[in-house]
Amino acid sequence: MLNQDIETMAKKVVSRKKADNEKVVEDKKTISIKEFSPYIAIAVFIFTTIVFFWGQLSGGSYFWEDFTEYVYPVQSFAATESAGFEIPHWNPYTFVGMPFVADLQAGFFYPFNRLLNFFVTDGHLSVWALQFIIILHFIIAQAGFFFLARSWKISSLGSMISAVSWGFSLMLVCHVIHPMIIYHLAWFPLVVMLFRQGLEQNSYKKTIFSGLILGMSMLSGHPQLTLYEAFFILLMGLWYFIFNIKEKKISGSAIGFYLLRAFLPLVIGAGIFAIQYMPSAELAELSQRKEMTYEAAGEGSLQFRQLYTAVNPKLFGFVDGSGKSSVPYHLTIDGDKGRQQAPYYYYWESAFYFGIAALILGLFAVSTSLKGKSKIFLLSAGIFGILFAMGSNGFIFPIFYNLPFFGSFRNPSRMMFWFVFALSLFAGFGFDSLWKNIGNKATFTRLLIIAGFISFLAVLMVTGAIPSAFDVPDQVASGVASASTIIFIIALAISIVAILINKKILNPFAGGILLVVIVFLDLNFAGASFNQSEKNPADVYKLPEQLKAQFTPQLPGNIFRVNTRMYNPSYSAMQRNQGMVDKIMLTEGYNPLILDRVKPPVQTREELNNIYNVKYQIDIDQAARQPVFTEKNNYFPRAWMVHNAEVIKSEDVEKYILEKRPDLRKTAVIEEDPGLELSKTPDVFAQGSAEIKEYDNNYISAHVLSDMNGLLCFSEIWYPAWKAYVDGKETNMLRLDYCFRAVPVPSGDHVVELKYESAAFSGGATVTLITLLLSIGGLVFAFIKQKAKAE
Repeated sequence: MLNQDIETMAKKVVSRKKADNEKVVEDKKTISIKEFSPYIAIAVFIFTTIVFFWGQLSGGSYFWEDFTEYVYPVQSFAATESAGFEIPHWNPYTFVGMPFVADLQAGFFYPFNRLLNFFVTDGHLSVWALQFIIILHFIIAQAGFFFLARSWKISSLGSMISAVSWGFSLMLVCHVIHPMIIYHLAWFPLVVMLFRQGLEQNSYKKTIFSGLILGMSMLSGHPQLTLYEAFFILLMGLWYFIFNIKEKKISGSAIGFYLLRAFLPLVIGAGIFAIQYMPSAELAELSQRKEMTYEAAGEGSLQFRQLYTAVNPKLFGFVDGSGKSSVPYHLTIDGDKGRQQAPYYYYWESAFYFGIAALILGLFAVSTSLKGKSKIFLLSAGIFGILFAMGSNGFIFPIFYNLPFFGSFRNPSRMMFWFVFALSLFAGFGFDSLWKNIGNKATFTRLLIIAGFISFLAVLMVTGAIPSAFDVPDQVASGVASASTIIFIIALAISIVAILINKKILNPFAGGILLVVIVFLDLNFAGASFNQSEKNPADVYKLPEQLKAQFTPQLPGNIFRVNTRMYNPSYSAMQRNQGMVDKIMLTEGYNPLILDRVKPPVQTREELNNIYNVKYQIDIDQAARQPVFTEKNNYFPRAWMVHNAEVIKSEDVEKYILEKRPDLRKTAVIEEDPGLELSKTPDVFAQGSAEIKEYDNNYISAHVLSDMNGLLCFSEIWYPAWKAYVDGKETNMLRLDYCFRAVPVPSGDHVVELKYESAAFSGGATVTLITLLLSIGGLVFAFIKQKAKAE
């Protein structure tokens, strides 16, 4: 009887365990979520991008501001000039001439920019094609972030939430007018993914790919983002190294190999970037921005109160390309005259909104699943990004300003992409934590508290409490209230979806899809209108054919420049970079980087335009009281002979010309001995001529005939990469009249050539080529080794 009771009890225990196991399996089935192919995700990202930028893709609207003023003319010049397979090292069409390829922001060697060569029609770049290349990077940004999140074991839907939050965050959307930033941020997720996998999987193949993509993104042309991304990678590598040493996962010789993988992407990236960096460094040393004060570097610092724009991006107003914003921008800053209104461009330089859903889910993840070295690093990086972005309003930036490179850039608020990057990833973790903790009241309560707090902030903005605390004008506050109402509705919708998932009323997969839709609609509402300008840049640069024909020099025989801008009164007859679009040689332009010595120290505008070889000058018709172009007759030729020279020390040249006022047609003011015996008097009678025979971006040749030794003078800006040759033999290129070029020429009949031969470029190109060859060799070796192991 006892045995029967024991046997019965045993059967009951087994039955109960079986039932419990079945319940556990059933629970696991309940909280499982369907994964899907990356191709489906990419298709979604293509769709979201098309919807977001439909106006530009359909030809109904256009990018604006710096896209029109700078990006379009620069890329138009690059595409039209290099379509014939020639590298345009020099740009003769702005600021009397300046380096082009050496200008880092031109991004000449970025592969996607060179695709534009195929979209040149009638000598002009297609605006649609340029916009398309930029828009394409929003697909890359989302896809890259999706793969990054998946590599961190985030679910497909969680990864999609993260990707859309990153891809359409205002950090990217508001910098469409600065596509160099977009290109960097689009590739950054893939760089981080491959870098981390290279470390964690001991994979040199992925380490090399990380470096190659990093180097490619560097070539797109934004040195500030290059610095910030490289610093992120450096810190991440050191962070993982310290944790692995602490956990004794690496020791002995493995430490050296680990450090090699940690630093190799930066080395490869720098090597790929060398073709651009070395000539750009040469240009930077000769530019007006070679030094930047602390005050200038701190321009665009984030204010603490602007953190509230993580909840409402229009808290301080809004700026858009249409000029029809219903929420005027208003942000006060400390200026020279006390508290004053910030420039309108502070809006896009400090905008970082990435969606209410990502904010709630990201904070939720931080509160529930902050374990492991990766998540701790992400949180630390996000916090550091905020502190650095505060610039002169915080304590981190003043320290970093004194370190190499960090003090060379304005707008430290751009470091906020670290925060957006981290929280977008945490949003994916947060979504997974939501559906994996179904029924867990304590965990779910945290989500509701966070969502409730965000909703409470939105209510305070609707009621005007927060705008009032920040002295936001009533006109702005009314717009803030309406935008905050939408924010509140979005936060409420997210809470409802979370509740339905937690109560098992809504399947987690369906709930995730709803959250993806909410994230996209939220960001579409926040940023889609920013780039909706009605002005087609091609129309902005359109000139009357007669005027264009009149101002276009006929090379090489009829070379001249045009002055289209005056300052008293202020007036510009053309777009500042019109020259690059229509091949008109202008004395003005628009570029963040300008050579330091570009304006000779003469006393009048008339003298300046004469030596600038200006044939047509904008003036005011006093009778009609309107601007008109006048044709000048006394302007210097592009090249002329001088037989007398004054050798003045470099530091004294400016003062000498201003005070002594020599006749620069007859006397050359140079800064070193010409190596030829010249006449002692400027009034010497000499027979001779100088005629330009060839002229293009990288080469000038002239025929000189003179019965006396002399200097062939050029109204061309001096730059060290230009080399001089007389009858094929290299000679010294002298700096003339503070900023121009002169070549010593002996008496007789000679051919003088000026060639752009940059040692910096050649050295950089060699480093880049070697880096590419070694990287390809490393990849081939890694693939062979991997195949051998598999066999």
